[in-house]
Amino acid sequence: MKTKKSWLNGKTVLITGVTGGLGKALAKELITKYNANVIGIARNAEKMQKLECEISSKNFTSYLFDVSKNANWIDFASKMAQKSQKIDILINNAGVMPKFSRFESLDISVQENVIQTNLFSAVYSVYNLLPILKQSPCGGIVNIASACAFAAVIGTSMYSASKAALKGFTDSIREENKNLYIAGVYPGFIKTELFRDGGLTKRMEKFASEPEKVATKILNKIHRKKKHIVVGADGKALSIFSKIMPKTITPIISNFLTGSGEENFKGLQNGKK
Repeated sequence: MKTKKSWLNGKTVLITGVTGGLGKALAKELITKYNANVIGIARNAEKMQKLECEISSKNFTSYLFDVSKNANWIDFASKMAQKSQKIDILINNAGVMPKFSRFESLDISVQENVIQTNLFSAVYSVYNLLPILKQSPCGGIVNIASACAFAAVIGTSMYSASKAALKGFTDSIREENKNLYIAGVYPGFIKTELFRDGGLTKRMEKFASEPEKVATKILNKIHRKKKHIVVGADGKALSIFSKIMPKTITPIISNFLTGSGEENFKGLQNGKK
């Protein structure tokens, strides 16, 4: 495949959650279309080994650790500094989403894990890798959030909260680091393992996008150095309607989902069992 002319060409890009749908798609496209060097991070050795076989490229390097632990990022940053390893772009893609559930129905440890993985993994990576990123003449940070950052979705209290917080974090550090390219990405539903617990419902399937298509759209926007990247018809709809009808968009989403009668959404609204 012919290399696309872009400022991304030949850059070293670190991607968290690289063995999942979107992370995997981003890694493959960066290598094949942009001849980028990808440093992939995940915690499942079996999935990483499978991905290494799929990619089969000298442009891919893998590391195994839990991104939700700051100590792991301290250790990783130290290794990068000792090796004088450059990192041009950091893509925080790792994320978890529990099954659709009322807030009080999920154990607090599950709630904490969502915040740690979806928000603090990005905080830790940026905090520890910022000195390395600033050494690049074209350093960048891309945080993959969600359209839930615009409008909360019923049954996803901690997920919606973590993504909204990630948006605020991204917007703030962008203002503090004008010398870096910093972008927030807000996709709608994607057909990935994120829904392995609850699964995509029939109503969600209508809007969900394939990870490869989402990855292409995201990278095209990064190529153009867009700072606010919204992907998917549902993602764009949430972005627009959250602005023009901020008080009613969340109830409308709730009624749309709970009115489907699908098992995932039963008992979420009005305390019904």
